[in-house]
Amino acid sequence: MVSISRCCVPSSPIRFGVEWRPIVHGQAEIAGIPDELLAGFSKRTADIDQALADKLDDFRQREGRDPSRWERAALTREASADTRSRKSGNGAADLTTRWQTEAADAGWTADLLDASIDAATTHTVPSGPLIVPDVIEAVSQQHSSWTRADVLQTICDLQRPVSQQSGPAGPRPSNERPTTSSPSSSTSTRPAT
Repeated sequence: MVSISRCCVPSSPIRFGVEWRPIVHGQAEIAGIPDELLAGFSKRTADIDQALADKLDDFRQREGRDPSRWERAALTREASADTRSRKSGNGAADLTTRWQTEAADAGWTADLLDASIDAATTHTVPSGPLIVPDVIEAVSQQHSSWTRADVLQTICDLQRPVSQQSGPAGPRPSNERPTTSSPSSSTSTRPAT
């Protein structure tokens, strides 16, 4: 339902005031969204997993071995591309209605979901400062050699974001700037999509 990539998680709680589940494979889900609801909105993931399983079976039968890491990555990309459907062309209002209906069919209303997310949100106290030896220990457990991206990824995994911070008091992502125009101005403050 809501997956935020590792690079976005540190700034997002400041903007949204939510608590996050642990980061898994570079993504964190919003705490309080139940697993059954997440599963209901994770249709594409299931489709990709099934397509990948089929591709892996075909590869093993054809080659007589498991694919290498690089071959598996290529098969994963193929499975993702093969399962990607065309955009529906529906507008945001239509999509919102569809998603609300799907959630209601699973027994969840917006009010129930808000209450569940609120219940999962706690005022976390940040852990002590992150120190270099902790980062080196963690990154070395995952990689024998590192890039800057590996180190940054490890820092983001180790340093949990703090929920319920005031948005204006927190840091602002570089692509978000306060606007001086009024809401009635013709200038859009939305990021381009």
